[in-house]
Amino acid sequence: MTQLDLLVVSNAITDKVYHVSAAVLQGLDLRRGAEHRAALRSQIEEKLKDIPKAYESPAGSPANVGFSAAVLGARVGLIGSLGGDHLGTKYREMLGRYAVADHTQLSTTYPSGVCYTLITEDGERTFLNLMNAAPHFDLDQAPISAKIIHTSCYEIVDKEKEFIGYLQRAKKAGAKISLDLADPHTCHKIGNGQTMRAILDLTDILFASPEEYAAAVGKEFDSFSEHPCNNQVVCLKLGKRGSRVLAEGIDLPIPIVSTTVINTNGAGDGYAAGFLFAYLQNTDLAMCGMYGSSVASQIVGQVAASLPLNQEVRI
Repeated sequence: MTQLDLLVVSNAITDKVYHVSAAVLQGLDLRRGAEHRAALRSQIEEKLKDIPKAYESPAGSPANVGFSAAVLGARVGLIGSLGGDHLGTKYREMLGRYAVADHTQLSTTYPSGVCYTLITEDGERTFLNLMNAAPHFDLDQAPISAKIIHTSCYEIVDKEKEFIGYLQRAKKAGAKISLDLADPHTCHKIGNGQTMRAILDLTDILFASPEEYAAAVGKEFDSFSEHPCNNQVVCLKLGKRGSRVLAEGIDLPIPIVSTTVINTNGAGDGYAAGFLFAYLQNTDLAMCGMYGSSVASQIVGQVAASLPLNQEVRI
């Protein structure tokens, strides 16, 4: 197959977005800003039936990165698993519209995954995930022909050995590995310290918040010279304080691009998409960071977690 610029390995889920009050979250017994796993779609939608749905779109953290990178101009492919239902059909249709190479696998056992994204008045998002088919992709059947392969700890949890083998094959074939640590709770779930260290040592470009980094590495980030893993670049996401892009001998503060916050869903994915797109163009790391900030700014200023088609991003 033709080598892609970016290949994302994603839990292919469909975002169903609702604007809710803090009281609704409390009534659902959900911790604001956290990820929760759900059991039955019918029970969830019964609880949400009186709340208008604001938005529905194919998603998943690495998928959001892939869709936005495709809008920017990268040649992108997506690995995941979908059910043979209407959500799976709509997901594949979006891959086609975005010209993202479809490497999804069909699950004959599970329906497609859903993420109920509940956004409160302050723009904070709380996730209620019904995974279904999403984590059931087979990495032994997955392609590796790409300049960069990107995934997150959401995908790796419970599939650590498979991912280590897959990433090793990809690196041997010449791909760089990009990883988003996802969230601290997910980092804690991944195997043991040695397993996480093995995954991090395979990673070339690491995206993390300070809390995620501490959960994954076991200590707070101070300087790149004290970073114990083999990453070539670390992008430390600092929320309203922007980010830091770090490599050997480099520590670059990257400011945010101001915008009106609609919701924070996908902000980190937007940052990764902008950064990776610029990185693929052999752009210097400071400009890669600014691309990341610019795309993240646009994402938080809209409901969708990835860029719309034909969107021009100004740096």
